[in-house]
Amino acid sequence: MTSSISEYKPVLQIPAFRRLWLAQLLSLTAQNGIHFVQLVLIERLTGQSLQIGLMIVAFSLPPVLFSFVAGTVIDRVPKKYIIIFSNLVRALLAFSYIFTLRWLDD
Repeated sequence: MTSSISEYKPVLQIPAFRRLWLAQLLSLTAQNGIHFVQLVLIERLTGQSLQIGLMIVAFSLPPVLFSFVAGTVIDRVPKKYIIIFSNLVRALLAFSYIFTLRWLDD
């Protein structure tokens, strides 16, 4: 199965798709950066690989458990609203980390 860049040129010429693709790229990069920082923080606070493993399970388990149910809901709701809602929730959760810094200092 080989593919070339020329197969993707038509879709990359659509401005709305490029904006969506860039937004998803930035969003996932930020999310993975947060996951990495959380793992580093857990390692520094506990020094236990078990805690790191549990955190990786905590990252991985929800998509596995909820993807089937979420798929049916997502099919019934306009995609624009799903993307906006999910990015807002992720932004709020990322913002909530600021409040945990005070807890870590105690």
